[in-house]
Amino acid sequence: MSKLPRDEFSGLNDPDAAPTASLGNAPDRTSARPKMPFTAFFGAIAFPGLGQLLVGCVRRGIGWCCLAFVLSVAALASFGLRLPVVVGAGLFAAYGIGRLVEFIDAVRCGMRPRWRYGNRFTRALLVVVLWIVGYWVAQGFAMVWRGHWIEAFVAAANAMMPAIVGETVEGVCPTCKRPTRVSAHEHQLRMKDRNDFPPDEVVGICAHCFAPLSPAAYPEGPLVLRTRDRFIVNKRLAPRRWDIIAFRVPFEPTNRFMMRVVGLPGETVELRDGEVTIDGRVLEKPPFLRGLRYVNSSTLGPPKLRGPLGWGDTGKPAKLGPDEYFVLGDFSQRSKDSRLFDAGAPGHPSYAVPADHIIGIVTQIYWPPDRWRTFERAGD
Repeated sequence: MSKLPRDEFSGLNDPDAAPTASLGNAPDRTSARPKMPFTAFFGAIAFPGLGQLLVGCVRRGIGWCCLAFVLSVAALASFGLRLPVVVGAGLFAAYGIGRLVEFIDAVRCGMRPRWRYGNRFTRALLVVVLWIVGYWVAQGFAMVWRGHWIEAFVAAANAMMPAIVGETVEGVCPTCKRPTRVSAHEHQLRMKDRNDFPPDEVVGICAHCFAPLSPAAYPEGPLVLRTRDRFIVNKRLAPRRWDIIAFRVPFEPTNRFMMRVVGLPGETVELRDGEVTIDGRVLEKPPFLRGLRYVNSSTLGPPKLRGPLGWGDTGKPAKLGPDEYFVLGDFSQRSKDSRLFDAGAPGHPSYAVPADHIIGIVTQIYWPPDRWRTFERAGD
């Protein structure tokens, strides 16, 4: 009887069979499979862990996906929970470093794939399809997050200076001699020397002593514009007095403003001697606002252009309904706030911000890094 030829696996079940190869020259079955580094790399770009999954490293792919998910959710949650900005920044940095390492790992896995399928064209087509799917999954996740918890905005103006600043330059406060931001747009557009400004011109509010800034605060020489603040709005917090809120403008709902809440539903608001009074009683400001004074809107601009009293100014109190808020800009010399709104939302007076127009509470500045801060809330 002739013997059947022995294959490379027959010795596994034959105890008497001699080993056919030593460990050093054992056949590598993955060497026959085509390398797929590009499939793995572009798959990893499309979605965390996908590059490893596409080349058969299932456990590694699932591990990378879980790590990326945990880090990204933790970073976003740190902003939603009003933790120090450095915590969220550190988590996002860890996410970025992790993704970089994941790309390298995906390429290494692609050099020794664990399964084989299709040709280069079909694999490229699969990656493109998965890219599209991954993009829409990420967009859906972001829409849910922005719609129900937190959203990022950029400061468009300086109405809330010094808490949140838009286009500014670095200057020096003439009162306390400390560095502070100075509103840049008027000086930049008119290209005037600071001595050409009217003597009573106000170009900012000092971040340290809250003194109104005169043109003397501008630096000598060319102006260097600073990055506008980018900030987080938390949509899950209920407004309190002295919170900075983002809201849809009553007379132009497509626009969004940010102002500080000073009047709550059912109250009567009036400014007297730079202070806010509620139902005739002067409010005590929280520690982080002491020194800030509000001015009547009738004092804004050159004397020839000054208008009548605005709502909430001294002598013209504003009465709020059960779902209405009164807001002011910290830079009240240059703020178009409840005192000066052109018109109101349907069924509301012009000065009122209806509750359903409020988007959320401004909680943190996350960019630029030298402006990182988490805003205090009265009562915390």
